[in-house]
Amino acid sequence: MHVKTTEPRAMEYLDSMGGADCGAFDNMERWVADETNDKGGEEVNTPWTKDRPDIPPQLNGHDCGVFMLAYMEALRDSGFSLAAECSFDFDQSDIEEKRKKAKSMIMRHGIDRKDVQTEPGLVGEAVRKSSRKKNAAE
Repeated sequence: MHVKTTEPRAMEYLDSMGGADCGAFDNMERWVADETNDKGGEEVNTPWTKDRPDIPPQLNGHDCGVFMLAYMEALRDSGFSLAAECSFDFDQSDIEEKRKKAKSMIMRHGIDRKDVQTEPGLVGEAVRKSSRKKNAAE
């Protein structure tokens, strides 16, 4: 998972398994430049600060999605600050409870219902498109 802020210009790479970034920072910089050019924005030549903050590690090979959700929850609770400034107050022993919480939320609210309220962005747009397709099929 990547965290990017524009003020300060910072990128963070979060990998619960502690793997190498495999060019992730370069890919993210290229994506930001492409999006800026595509939207007609002004290119900024200030370099990005890049960091791999200390985060709770995953101790198995099957909890990565739950760890990503837990990181996103902690970032949301911190006001979407940089991960290096965030309090990740969970570890592997908390993941099963977080998995149950996520399952409960999905079961209670669904994923592609037309009344799901989301924030603007890629996920919100994907949910809206899914809802439109489902409604058109009905």
